Amino acid sequence: MNPSDQCQSVILQSVSKAYREDGGTVHALDNASAEFRRGRLALMLGPSGSGKTTLLSLIAGFTEPTSGEVKVFDTELARLRPSQLQLFRAMRIGFVFQNFLLLDWLTVRDNVAIVAEFARRDGARTLAKDSLERVGILHLADRFPSNLSQGEKQRVAIARACVNNPQLLLADEPTASLDSKQGFEIIKILRSIAKEENRCVIAASHDLRLIEYADDIFRIEDGELKRETRPPTADHSSTKCLQVVDKKSSAAGQVVTRT
Repeated sequence: MNPSDQCQSVILQSVSKAYREDGGTVHALDNASAEFRRGRLALMLGPSGSGKTTLLSLIAGFTEPTSGEVKVFDTELARLRPSQLQLFRAMRIGFVFQNFLLLDWLTVRDNVAIVAEFARRDGARTLAKDSLERVGILHLADRFPSNLSQGEKQRVAIARACVNNPQLLLADEPTASLDSKQGFEIIKILRSIAKEENRCVIAASHDLRLIEYADDIFRIEDGELKRETRPPTADHSSTKCLQVVDKKSSAAGQVVTRT
């Protein structure tokens, strides 16, 4: 791989992760290697407890590998000091948590703006407004999370993850708590982020509905990460940019981690 390719990719090289548990060792991830590129939506399939969240946590730098190397756009995370990693993650990596992790005492706008403020961005509230508009929920900016549907909460979580325009977006079970209509809208948003905004998007899920929209498919089972092949499917590259998300739909809105 030439250097210019590495700058456009997230690369795992022989990555393993082991935990001590009940006096023994759990091999959460075993010698995993993979490449994820900008402009593509990658899907990590696997049942609950298979290691999907562990893999995302390694890529985000929330946890360190026992062995191997994680490179995010030619930056080896293990070489960064804690303060450098914190800033790198704030500016270049967005994370959509499985349970949203919205702050109930803040409005939707402030839940998004706080991430821009943490990254010391100028005009945090304007950035929040723009990010909410891109996912079609600007009209909900002054509401509190307790007054949102599950689908609306997920859109807020995506807007928050994207407010600093990161090159990498990680989504942990983004459709797990959504019905089929809401799930379809969320996966369209994730795909448009990859295609229209040229970001690397990695979604971990056990939801087989996402397969049709993924460019690359991986499966995690018993600590092993394998790339899957499948017959060609319909081309969804014409998915519209986030600015033209159907606002009617949004208004209606709505390796092994042992957890």
